[in-house]
Amino acid sequence: MRYLMFIALLCCNTAFASCFSYGNSALMNGEYDSAIRLYTLCIQSNYNVVSAYNNRGMAYKNKHQYDLAIRDYSKVIELNPKYVGAYYNRGNAYSDKHQYDLAIRDFNTAIDLDPTHTDAYNDRGMAYKNKRQYDLAIRDYNKVIELNPEDAHAYYNRGNAYIDKHQYDLAIHDYNKAIELNPEDAKVYNNMAWFRATCAEKKYRNGAEAVRLAIKANELTSWGNNNHLDTLAASYAEAGMFEKAIETQEKAISLLDEEERTRPDHGYQKRLALFRSRVPFHD
Repeated sequence: MRYLMFIALLCCNTAFASCFSYGNSALMNGEYDSAIRLYTLCIQSNYNVVSAYNNRGMAYKNKHQYDLAIRDYSKVIELNPKYVGAYYNRGNAYSDKHQYDLAIRDFNTAIDLDPTHTDAYNDRGMAYKNKRQYDLAIRDYNKVIELNPEDAHAYYNRGNAYIDKHQYDLAIHDYNKAIELNPEDAKVYNNMAWFRATCAEKKYRNGAEAVRLAIKANELTSWGNNNHLDTLAASYAEAGMFEKAIETQEKAISLLDEEERTRPDHGYQKRLALFRSRVPFHD
């Protein structure tokens, strides 16, 4: 009898293990509703509960259902107060809700539990940047680079913080380093192009260089990113190529949703009006 009970339990555990594995596959494939159903089944069956709550939270977060994600991460922390990933994940969910102080609190705990958690330093830096506490953000990006000198994203983020502080030479250095470490990251080329096209300080503007960088960003995103096209249009305008600027800006606008496309006060529309008047856009 005990043998039969053991076999039945083994079969159940095998089935729930498969359920959890399928949930992970659904999560990785972007099938979030399926992942949520599978993780919920695991939770209801008391199988791998902590990881199931954590991963279900990730699925909710990817569906932009941040309160449900936070609820699941909080349950993980209740069950295992030393679970570093739950604090990190909940911090990101709070950041997505623009609750940056709560996000920073969770990133602090994640770092206390794991002082080498580069993602927690990086994302705390982003939360500080969003609070316009640029020196604190830069301090965190410095720590990421100290822990991993090959982290291209940290250089990119630090470059953005230096832009906000108007420390443009330092920003250029970091953008170039980010490109050196990851030559396929479109957002770095895009931000550098925007800076070269629109910087309020004339000595940093270079229309030809901006066009080169913006074209690279668009090539890497198959010419389907409205933000990158907007940057290219501004770059063409800075280079005095207004017909190309107008054509490119109109394409960028065509990729917006209808509500944004028809708003006369939208930044894209304002820049298009400037280009039609043969005036470049400067921040």
